[in-house]
Amino acid sequence: NANKILRTAISLKPDDFIEYEVENNPMDLTFCTKETKAILNFCESTGQQVNLYFDKPGKPILFVLDFFNVIEANFVLATLVDTQDADDS
Repeated sequence: NANKILRTAISLKPDDFIEYEVENNPMDLTFCTKETKAILNFCESTGQQVNLYFDKPGKPILFVLDFFNVIEANFVLATLVDTQDADDS
C-alpha cells in the first residue's frame, strides 16, 4: 500500500561539506536512510570524517571512512533509479 510508505527527503547544499565536487547537474538520489544513519552515527561517535562518492541514480553510493590513516572502512549502498529517469535515458 503506497499510503504506508515512509518517505524522507534531505536536501544538501555545498556548505554542508568540507569539500564538494560535482561533475553532473544536481540530482535526486534515493537510498536507505536506516543504513545511512547508522554509518553517519558511527562516524560521529568516532569523530571521523566520511567521504561520499556517487555518480547517478541506480549506481551505488560509497561511504569511505579513514581512521587515523590506519584503517579504511568502505560502505556501499544501493541507490534506486526513478522510473521516469530510466524511461528518459
